[in-house]
Amino acid sequence: MNSPEIISTVLAQWNLCLKTIHPERNLLGSPERTLFRTAFEDESGGIFVIEQIAPNRREKKLYISRTLEHLHTDGLKQVVPCLKTPTGQSLVFYDGAWWQVFPFIDGTPLDRPRYIRDARKGEALACFLGELSRHATRLPRDCLLYT
Repeated sequence: MNSPEIISTVLAQWNLCLKTIHPERNLLGSPERTLFRTAFEDESGGIFVIEQIAPNRREKKLYISRTLEHLHTDGLKQVVPCLKTPTGQSLVFYDGAWWQVFPFIDGTPLDRPRYIRDARKGEALACFLGELSRHATRLPRDCLLYT
């Protein structure tokens, strides 16, 4: 776990001021893809997630960040991109690792494996995938290539 002092120092790169760390917030996704992650509240009341990323994951995270930003800018509003620093960076290097920040999205844990039989979720997913497919045709080359 990282100290509030380290988190505050990193968040300053985005002009965010740490108010409270929220370890009780359920962060959905794959925690093994980061060295550390937690939800936090800034002084203006916004809830965000900060992630510490291993140096060897930088290129992959930049690729994902570019792709999410393009899809969101192109009008796919269900996609929420990472925050950028005032200098336009989505990743910041500090204390031997890369860091990123993005808005917290309060998710719903899936009732596995029963959720695959939920017609409403299936319809919503189908609509999203259709929109994603339409927007993906306009992705620039740097969002299409990842090795």
